[in-house]
Formats: sequence, structure tokens, C-alpha cells
Amino acid sequence: GVVVDEIVNSMADRVYPSLHMSLRPDGHIFNFDGNGAFPDIVNRSLAFSLDGTLDLLRAVPPSWTKGSIRGILVRGQIEIDHLRWDQSAGMVNLELTSGIAQEITLRLPGWEALESVEVVSGTAEVQPSPRGANARQIVLPAKERVGLRIRGIDL
Repeated sequence: GVVVDEIVNSMADRVYPSLHMSLRPDGHIFNFDGNGAFPDIVNRSLAFSLDGTLDLLRAVPPSWTKGSIRGILVRGQIEIDHLRWDQSAGMVNLELTSGIAQEITLRLPGWEALESVEVVSGTAEVQPSPRGANARQIVLPAKERVGLRIRGIDL
């Protein structure tokens, strides 16, 4: 999380009013690569999926204690419709839609344990995970928005 904070802060002084980026802080050289890198760094720190695992808040900077984001696409045909978090309260609200019916492992790697993962909308199923106290197996239906309320303990 600290590394992400350093990268984001170093890139912030290179942003034009149009939200495009400059290669240098003086703003004289347009940087095409930075325009794709900046959103990718933010998205991957908040939600990352690989091999049937969806990690949330995996590299969140310490200064991002609470926040929200909409519309992140991750591997496995999953769209994060809305992610809201408040780490000091140990709460995450997640709305996601899977393009296919599938079972995934949902993890919060920075949290020691999950107290509960409650389905608040949709027909998903939550099961214990053999991958640790900060993980749950989630059975997702195809093309249905699912809402989850996650409570963590021992943050």
C-alpha cells in the first residue's frame, strides 16, 4: 500500500487540467503511457482477480482509509459495479456482476479475518474458504448484480 501511495503522489503533479498526463512535472512533454498507467494502478490496488480469486483492497495506501469506486473490470468476466470501503469501521460494500456462473474465492489480503460476508442482493451463496480467515468462497450467478456486505475483524 505504501508503494502505491508513493507512485500515485509522484504522478499527481504531472496531470494536466484535462486529466491527461505529462512525462515531467513541468508539463512540457505529453505522456501517453501515464494515461493508461494511472487508472490501472488505482484499479489494481483496489480489486485484482486471477485464477478464480478476487482480492479486494490488496494494496490500498494507508491514506485511503475510506472511499468508493465504480466500474472496474477484472479477470474472470467480473465487473465491480460499486466498491465502498471504510477500513476504520471494518466495512466493505461490494456490488459485482459475473458474466458467467462461477465460484470464486473472495479475499481481503490486508485484513486478518472476516467476521461476516452477507448477501444483501442477488442470489449468490457464501461458503467458508480453505484459503484462510480473510477469504470466502462465493458462488456467483451469471449476469446478475450481487450485493455483499463484508465485516472484518482484527484489522
